[in-house]
Amino acid sequence: MSSVEEDNIIATFLFQLSSKFNTPIKIGRFLNWPDYDVQENEDHTNISIDSLLNYSAAMDIYIQALSIRNEDIRYLYFYKIIEYFAPLVAKKKSYELLNQKLDSLSIKSRDHKYLESIFSLTRQYDISMKDRELAYTVLNECVDIIELYEYLPDSVIKKLSKIVQFKESGYSALTVDKIDAVKKNISQFLYATRNDIVHAKSNYNRTGNECLPEAMEQLNLFMGKLCYCLISWNSRQPETYRI
Repeated sequence: MSSVEEDNIIATFLFQLSSKFNTPIKIGRFLNWPDYDVQENEDHTNISIDSLLNYSAAMDIYIQALSIRNEDIRYLYFYKIIEYFAPLVAKKKSYELLNQKLDSLSIKSRDHKYLESIFSLTRQYDISMKDRELAYTVLNECVDIIELYEYLPDSVIKKLSKIVQFKESGYSALTVDKIDAVKKNISQFLYATRNDIVHAKSNYNRTGNECLPEAMEQLNLFMGKLCYCLISWNSRQPETYRI
């Protein structure tokens, strides 16, 4: 391996550990060995290189997020990972839909309806790239929101159950339409919370979708799970669509 490949494997391994224990684990300087007066845990688990995810720079951002004590700033680092992957996700979806259109060209006339459908794909792509749509883009394409739902703050879960109209305990049996509504509302919530943090209070009008200060720690737990899923999604993609 080259030194770059070795560094990427080490970074990926540290990311896996950080995610598992929700604690930043980074390369640093060792203290003298006598400074470590602890008993080692003999319950070891061997991890092979083949089992590691493919490295991406988002792993470094993830560990940086865990290193920050301030919940607001930690949230912004996690949100940065959403912004990191969303353009790639939007392009992948648009390219696939465009290829499907082109595949049908030999059996369909190139009339105004066909050409307009291509323009429509372009407009959809432009919409998905808007700041307020980035969270929805990744929620809709990369993760199973039902598996992540329980990690949301209780205040958000209660609000979602009222807006989308379902019982809090019945989220695992939602219909496709209601799942999509949940994704849209969560994305609005994440975007509003991001804006509430980055904008000066004097020029930002709250929408009512922002996370309460006392719930930020729990929201960051959700964000950590979400970002891990995004990094895993990226790792599974063909190299062409991998950051």
